[in-house]
Amino acid sequence: MEEKEFSVNDLIDQLKVTTKSNKDLLNSDFELPREKLENFVLNSTGKLVTQGLEIVEGVKDYVMNNPESREVEALSQALKAVASALSVIKDIHITQIKRDSAKDIKTMEIESRKMLKDDDRKERLLLSRDEVFKRIMEEAKVIETQAEAVSITLHPGLSSQ
Repeated sequence: MEEKEFSVNDLIDQLKVTTKSNKDLLNSDFELPREKLENFVLNSTGKLVTQGLEIVEGVKDYVMNNPESREVEALSQALKAVASALSVIKDIHITQIKRDSAKDIKTMEIESRKMLKDDDRKERLLLSRDEVFKRIMEEAKVIETQAEAVSITLHPGLSSQ
């Protein structure tokens, strides 16, 4: 009888320790810095996908041999969890590609603006006042005219004073 009491007391002590550690886990705040968030999500999702695929394989064989509604539902839920986890990974990958592409495009825009400004400055600096006048003179067209003699007669009532 003492042996049974001893094993019962051991079980109760183990439950107390387990309950205490569970309470500690629930009360402790989970902190995850922003820079580690992406790696955490990717690693956790990857583990979930790997474990989910293993579960799907195990349950699939069992369901094929003994199809019952509970097992079929379990297989369906496992497949749904794996598909959801893969969707998260795909979304993160697409977001990374978009972010990298936007960064590259912005860099190219900045570089092209710099090049245009440099070209504009070079043109402005290269043309001095003398060069501008010289270019105008080279591109000027000569217009030839002939002067005609014009006679002006004054009205008799007007005197030239």
